Amino acid sequence: MQLAFPITTDKLTEYLPHRPPMRWIDEVRDGNSAVVHLDASRHYMTDGKLRASALIEFIAQGFAYSAAADRLLKGTLSPPGKTFLAAFSQVEIADDLPSSGDIIIKARLVKELGSLIMIQGEVRDSQDRLLCKAT
Repeated sequence: MQLAFPITTDKLTEYLPHRPPMRWIDEVRDGNSAVVHLDASRHYMTDGKLRASALIEFIAQGFAYSAAADRLLKGTLSPPGKTFLAAFSQVEIADDLPSSGDIIIKARLVKELGSLIMIQGEVRDSQDRLLCKAT
């Protein structure tokens, strides 16, 4: 299969543990950013509103899918292992969250500690308004 950015996440399903309806990332733009097309029927919404806690999962999944897509394109992707979101130590979340439009997730690797990794990420709306920042 010939792939190039942007890549829809359905093409990455075999490399990561997330399956619908818990696969929330829709596409990977490059090795550092991913996109969610907000949909009121998805599990990250409650009564048509985006849950604040979903922003943390967006960062975790955004990093995982972006890293997998980047490694797949470079030919260095290995079979998936067990992956867990352990914690974020610093989190900032905006008060007014969107209920429609696109969400852009940017996440980067900060440090590797054996099988543990530390990431830093942010979530922005399509007008570039910061919705969440987490380390």
